[in-house]
Amino acid sequence: MGKVRIYDLAKELKLESKKVLEDARRLGVDASVPSNTLPDVVAAKIREMYYPKKEPVAAKPTRRLIKCQGSRHRGLILNWERAHDIVDSELKI
Repeated sequence: MGKVRIYDLAKELKLESKKVLEDARRLGVDASVPSNTLPDVVAAKIREMYYPKKEPVAAKPTRRLIKCQGSRHRGLILNWERAHDIVDSELKI
């Protein structure tokens, strides 16, 4: 298990060492100066406080464009909903 110095973590997060030192104390670490070290677990918690991980967003289904091949609508580009109407009417479903 590695350790990170408070001033290195502050530099990484682009914060003042004093702020990171306060956060470490809130998490129960006995630290008094920025040259003290933090366990990786605590450092990860502090990183998470300032840069939370974003939850992956589910991809929305994309709409397809269909180029009609029917005799009346040859070459016409339609959106997905309209294409169903024309195809269904031509097939007489």
